Amino acid sequence: MDSKKKRDATAELRRQVASRLAGEAGKVVEAHVLAERERCAGLMALSEQAARIGVSFDADAAILGRISLQAARNKVMAAAADGDAPETTSFHIGSSAGRNEQAGAAKAMDKTAMWRKAYENNRPKPAEHPKF
Repeated sequence: MDSKKKRDATAELRRQVASRLAGEAGKVVEAHVLAERERCAGLMALSEQAARIGVSFDADAAILGRISLQAARNKVMAAAADGDAPETTSFHIGSSAGRNEQAGAAKAMDKTAMWRKAYENNRPKPAEHPKF
């Protein structure tokens, strides 16, 4: 094989490798962009949930700070479990006489225990090893 054919073959091989690497890099970038979009959307949704339960959460700072969604959830749940968060309920209790006595009567310890339980249930579960 003469030197010109050898150079041409080497150049063609380099072009093919570069093309393949560029295609793979594009797929990797797309996967990272999709994961980042999902993280940002999750943080924005968490911000709305935190506002509903009376906990302040800055989604913009979390996005810029590269905080994971699970870490942000844990912080929101811990803040809600402190007992300083206002009492919340997912249903409306009527204000008729006699029934309203317990509408706002949950004690701080009960509320703290409720949020701790929710926080513990929100933790990621360890992966189970496959059974053979």
